[in-house]
Amino acid sequence: MDAWLRECSHRGVVLAALSSGAQVLTTAGLLEGRRCVIHWRNFPAFVEHNTWVNVSLGIYEIDGDIYTSAGGASSIDMMACIIGRDFGEDVFARVCQHLVADQIRGATARQRLPLSKRLGPCNEVVLHVVRRMEENLADPIAMGTLAAATRLSRRQLERLFRNEFSCSPARYYMNLRLEHADGLIVQTKLPIVDIAVACGFVSASHFSKVYREAYGRTPQKTRISRTSSFPPSLMPQNDRMILAS
Repeated sequence: MDAWLRECSHRGVVLAALSSGAQVLTTAGLLEGRRCVIHWRNFPAFVEHNTWVNVSLGIYEIDGDIYTSAGGASSIDMMACIIGRDFGEDVFARVCQHLVADQIRGATARQRLPLSKRLGPCNEVVLHVVRRMEENLADPIAMGTLAAATRLSRRQLERLFRNEFSCSPARYYMNLRLEHADGLIVQTKLPIVDIAVACGFVSASHFSKVYREAYGRTPQKTRISRTSSFPPSLMPQNDRMILAS
């Protein structure tokens, strides 16, 4: 399959990858030095293994004869952009009308909803703390430091988190780190010890213990029971474009 994709590229066939399909193109050696996007859920594992690829968290990217989108609704945004480019504003407007799409997003739009939208109505201090947590999963910030940055006591911060999430800030932080680790376990072949370090745990044994308490199984069992990648679906669309997702 890799050789076939390279042959298609050599012959000038446009290649488009949706959702996690950028990984298919990378495996075939077609994204070196190229710009691309991948679904945010696959982003951590992708950048861990493909440091030579210029990947962003935008919703789509068009780099020459390589098109990539984050999947879902972003694929409509990308196709609308291509239609507007190739057929003009009038056709673009009629397609948008047919799709009942009153707003088409640009390539650099955010993939994930802003934190305030994901969490819903939430205390501004809590939003600030959660944002710092998400930005520091590999090197967790001490609760005292997080509280001090908000000019609150640890007890006040605890009360805010329990009001918003029914758990302590430490528990919320741990859940974020475990969710990130779970994604790396499923999506990559990284050794468990490397995943532990990437998620801020002092040792693989400590990580495995905490993970088992949270998920009811060890990281190794998760990796065995859940596939780390899905077989790509390659569908010839016409004589000039092939989609991988």
